[in-house]
Amino acid sequence: MIGEMPGICIRDGEAMMILKFGDGSFGSIHDLGNDHRSLSKERLEASAAVRVQQLDNFRKLRGFAWPGVSRMRL
Repeated sequence: MIGEMPGICIRDGEAMMILKFGDGSFGSIHDLGNDHRSLSKERLEASAAVRVQQLDNFRKLRGFAWPGVSRMRL
């Protein structure tokens, strides 16, 4: 068990963390064990300005407003 730390919450097998980077941007990590089984177990989203990329289960990559990437199977 992690002690009290700003930006970290762990309870009942679930965790949320907020990360702050040196340039002022931030990221978040959510480990939620109570999701429906039809949802992706691992999902990564990265955004810069108005562009977004989503990676589902390390198999499907989708890009929104990202030149050259709209949909890809890995």
